[in-house]
Amino acid sequence: HLSWLSQNDSVLLVVAQSLTAEAMKKWIAEKLSAQSLQFETNIPEIIYQYTKGNMLASAQVVEKISLVHEPDSILSM
Repeated sequence: HLSWLSQNDSVLLVVAQSLTAEAMKKWIAEKLSAQSLQFETNIPEIIYQYTKGNMLASAQVVEKISLVHEPDSILSM
């Protein structure tokens, strides 16, 4: 337990938790939208499953899609 450490004024404790599956899918959808990509509603779920919920991997997939995606087309499965 870190209570002894938290008493020190020079220490900052940060608690980090993983996103829930739904929050992660929402985050993926926001990243796709930020890249001006249009997509079917199942695409964030597919990316989430493909990357096994890994946020960095998901961001990389979205970036790769944005590089090869044809303008004015919709991402679909």
